[in-house]
Amino acid sequence: MSRKSHLRLECITEEALSDTQEAVGVGGWPDVQRLWHGYLGIHVGKIVGIFCILVAWASVPYLFAMTHMALIDRVLAPDAQGLLVASTREKALIYGLLLIFGLNMVLHTGNLLGHLVTSRLTLRIGQSVSLKLRERIYSRLDELQLTYFDRTQSGRIIARIQND
Repeated sequence: MSRKSHLRLECITEEALSDTQEAVGVGGWPDVQRLWHGYLGIHVGKIVGIFCILVAWASVPYLFAMTHMALIDRVLAPDAQGLLVASTREKALIYGLLLIFGLNMVLHTGNLLGHLVTSRLTLRIGQSVSLKLRERIYSRLDELQLTYFDRTQSGRIIARIQND
């Protein structure tokens, strides 16, 4: 093998390894800090809001169970003392059913609103971070010398931008 072909093989191998290492990434705490300070730190209020809404959202099924328990134990259960007359019992049943129905509708509405708000906030944060990353990538591409573009295939540059 000639010296020139050997050097070319080393360059190809080195380039492939660098691509693999960049694709895998180092990971760890410094990357998390850089991500937080560079992109996510300005969205602290939204992130805390999302977390609070998700905690409240997770409790909704338990609240549904409590309304069903109240429906069974307090509304549909027969009067143990037999003190209520029939018309009073029917009114209490109707009012109890309407109350439980109203509570369930409020819970469903809260559930849907929680889902809507968290989805919108998460989408906005993701779009903001994505926009900042793209701006940084393109500004870095503008800083590169023209020789980089001469020796690197355009498809490889585009693939790196889209995939990385």
